[in-house]
Amino acid sequence: MSAEEDDEFEEVANILRGRTAVDAELRPAIEALEARLGQPVVALTCGSMNSVAGHGVPGVEVPTIAAWVRGAAPDHERRLQADAVFDQIVAEFGPWRWRQFTARALRVGNLPSSRARRIAALAGIEYTTDPILGGLGYFDEEATTRVMAAIPQERWDQFRDDWGASVWTVAVNADLHSVSVFVHTATQVAQLRQTPRWYEWERQLRALIAEEDEFGSTSITPVNIALKSRESFESDYQGNWSYYWY
Repeated sequence: MSAEEDDEFEEVANILRGRTAVDAELRPAIEALEARLGQPVVALTCGSMNSVAGHGVPGVEVPTIAAWVRGAAPDHERRLQADAVFDQIVAEFGPWRWRQFTARALRVGNLPSSRARRIAALAGIEYTTDPILGGLGYFDEEATTRVMAAIPQERWDQFRDDWGASVWTVAVNADLHSVSVFVHTATQVAQLRQTPRWYEWERQLRALIAEEDEFGSTSITPVNIALKSRESFESDYQGNWSYYWY
């Protein structure tokens, strides 16, 4: 997540925390989006992205609007369909205009100064024909990633140490919302699955995750916890973490 995207996430988080309110003048736009998308919209945020042309041609700064929703993110195909609907809605809001939206966002005064300066610069450009990119922001999906990333590796390593020599390592991939507990052999995996011990380990891992879960997002976008063996990691994935995760 870039610094600008992080700012947008915190903007939505502060609305959910009750620290800031959705601007009343944006409410009609949000209600129109909710009607077309068929799900509640928590907030609208504005930003920008660099559209890279490639082949040595410099990219251009493109304005973006994100509609943040809660709930489980759809699969890839349905996500593309939802983004297409939102792009269409953004295009239909021609009279609403990028300049007007950014002006409203800037007047709310909740934006970090670095992003406010970038948006203010973009807002000074007439986007009469240029596209505005729209997309949905899935709050709970991103929040779960942030929960996982917030837990230092030492906390995971402490489980390894507490559970004894049978555990090789506890591996975490925040982006994939996954934790893998590795024991040494496939035989150990099979044996552990037949005992309450593994389920107690899983309970402890989920308790740690819950400590960081401010918004209850991991109950919506769950974390996958798996029991694996070092044997399979080395034979099936050539001992390569990139092969294992991706």
